[in-house]
Amino acid sequence: HYERSYPARGGESVQKDYVNPGGTVFVVGGISGVGEDAFEKEYADFTAWRDETYRESWGHLNCNSTHAVWTQRLADSGGVLDQFTISKI
Repeated sequence: HYERSYPARGGESVQKDYVNPGGTVFVVGGISGVGEDAFEKEYADFTAWRDETYRESWGHLNCNSTHAVWTQRLADSGGVLDQFTISKI
């Protein structure tokens, strides 16, 4: 599984972008050897993107003083599954 959120606080999204986020951004990944195991909950208000294809992947975080870039890559090819940038400007 892989899922990321919009900036959220108190179970609600506070914005639908990642520029000067006013809440916490969550990235959840991992299925730990389990086969196809559907997400049990529907998309929440704060859900930005979710991969429901059960592809193995890994994440990479690259940061500087103003930006954090998260890239989720497919384990089999190294291709990009998802990518987003958090900016503090």
